Amino acid sequence: GAEAAFNTPEIRLAILRLLFVWSKMHPEVGYFQGLNEFPAPFIASYLAAKLLDDGDDDAENQSESGARSNNATVIATTVKGATIAEIPVTSSIKKIPSPKTPLSPKKPQPSSAATLGIRKTKKKKKTMEEMIKGMSKEQLGEMEADTYFIVSTIMKQLRPYYITSASKLHGEHMLARMAHIVQWADPKLAEVLERNGIPMIQFAFRWVLCLMLREMPLKCSVIMWDAAICDQSGRGFFSFMPYIAAAYLLQFSSLLTIPMDPDSLTLFLHSPPISWNERTARVILTDAGTLRLKHHHYLKQVEVVLRRGTQGFSPSAAAIFSGGTTTTAATTAATAANELSMG
Repeated sequence: GAEAAFNTPEIRLAILRLLFVWSKMHPEVGYFQGLNEFPAPFIASYLAAKLLDDGDDDAENQSESGARSNNATVIATTVKGATIAEIPVTSSIKKIPSPKTPLSPKKPQPSSAATLGIRKTKKKKKTMEEMIKGMSKEQLGEMEADTYFIVSTIMKQLRPYYITSASKLHGEHMLARMAHIVQWADPKLAEVLERNGIPMIQFAFRWVLCLMLREMPLKCSVIMWDAAICDQSGRGFFSFMPYIAAAYLLQFSSLLTIPMDPDSLTLFLHSPPISWNERTARVILTDAGTLRLKHHHYLKQVEVVLRRGTQGFSPSAAAIFSGGTTTTAATTAATAANELSMG
């Protein structure tokens, strides 16, 4: 698998170089624990595409005519390196049969290997390590340069987080946003964590700092990052990742609200019992998208109500929105507006 590639010296040196250069180019942030995870999805995607291309070349060299049967071509494509889909493409040009006339003798058909008694030898597929060993310096340099600029683009999205943080880490603000989302979506779960003295920084800081890369297999993290890159806001890592982390935590809400001692709860949160596969990743992504949609709708309502006042609402509804004081109302309105601007 692609994970094996990161044990090769070529890939390790490439990651070392690009992270060293990025840290020197951004001294206000520098290197932080977990940054070494960021190049992984893109290197894995590059290598998967390269391995696929090499496999296609081998198949073409082994075939006699290079043509596909049933007048169709099967194109193998990688979608951000996450999944491989086979798309049948049928030619729009119909075959025109040759006219059968006595003057056109039947051409002799080429003898097949089976007719001649020749055993076909299937070429052994290259492993990821063998493919990397066979890559030229130019190919490795291309992969390294592309990965560097993609990682730089992601860190630009996170810039609003880390430039305003005392620790200069994006995880600080992202964790605060995640806690706000969980408090809104599942107050009972938030109350359980608070009652047991388990702050989110104790287990979820790694989630947001490494953008969920350490919580799931590489093939699943590629799907998550693909969604963040394709986010319509254009700032998926900045705006969408807190919702992904919150949706991940909410998957265990029914289990976490069962009475258990604080030590068991902490151990559970550090290693949640989840069976990771592509379906699991897509379920969490769907939940995160729904969570963001509903949360934004709620924030817009809060902002409108608090700016216009709570006239016309029942006393209980007015208390929920305003918190009973003008200062609280103004603060909540400002918080809502800030959350909406973040996406």
